[in-house]
Amino acid sequence: MPLRYIGITQSDTIAVEYDEFGDDRLAASIAAAESTVDALVADMLDQQAIVSAAPPPRG
Repeated sequence: MPLRYIGITQSDTIAVEYDEFGDDRLAASIAAAESTVDALVADMLDQQAIVSAAPPPRG
């Protein structure tokens, strides 16, 4: 991963396609991308909740 050197170890790509047409295909692609973003955010929040709920390390 090209951004690992600055601490970014995970990335996701969500694309909007058919922008050159500007018709129903574009609208469907935007809707699909928005839905994918919503699902990704929900997953990230779930992961954060799991990390936050974990007991602190013993030390």
